[in-house]
Amino acid sequence: MTTANPLNSARKAIVWREWKKGIPMSVICQLIEKPSATVFSYLRYHAGIELRILVIPITYST
Repeated sequence: MTTANPLNSARKAIVWREWKKGIPMSVICQLIEKPSATVFSYLRYHAGIELRILVIPITYST
């Protein structure tokens, strides 16, 4: 059984710097040597990725 190796502060800084520049997540994952699920979860948790919300317009008939 292996122990978890969380993102350290240096890797977190790289994630935010590259994400803000518009670098694809797959490239960021390669830079910090972490799986895409780790980077995705980190960004989503810290509001770097906004979830899509379906907006249905309400129409009124007269």
